[in-house]
Amino acid sequence: MKHKLEQRIKVEYLRENFEYNPVTGYVFRLKKIRGFDGKDIVGGKHVLSGVNSKGYMNAKVLGHAYPLHQIAWYMHYGTMPERPMEIDHINRIKTDNRICNLRAATKRVNNKNKNFKPKHGELGITWRKDVKKFVVKRRVNGKTVHAGFFVDLKDAKRAAQKLEKKTLNII
Repeated sequence: MKHKLEQRIKVEYLRENFEYNPVTGYVFRLKKIRGFDGKDIVGGKHVLSGVNSKGYMNAKVLGHAYPLHQIAWYMHYGTMPERPMEIDHINRIKTDNRICNLRAATKRVNNKNKNFKPKHGELGITWRKDVKKFVVKRRVNGKTVHAGFFVDLKDAKRAAQKLEKKTLNII
């Protein structure tokens, strides 16, 4: 099933009426048009219509508000990611719509990329009181992958980073 953006708007319409700059992430209206309220909308301006409750930039196109990162992706690639893939902001900044910062990801990978601060600075590090050491481990496809026990937090962080790189392609 097609994404609702693809169902409602043809990419050709977007490319005729808007310009997406993949380096800056901005989308500009190319032509002056008449809005649904009868007022003129001037061309050459950024199409941002606000930021939604989740922190994503929105743009109104043909009377509907869409997340700007979806419009950017659609204009750049000409199609939306196949379900169950969704568009993820790699650097976690929801207003950074440069194409180099957008990727197709599963919901699982996208959720792992959510902005939160782990207690010890890296994902997968916990303190074990019983052995008085840091343990580094991650869940990958339902299985726990261990990287070891560490007395020093710096060593644990290095191991966690290595483990993340090693398991990133497996998830």
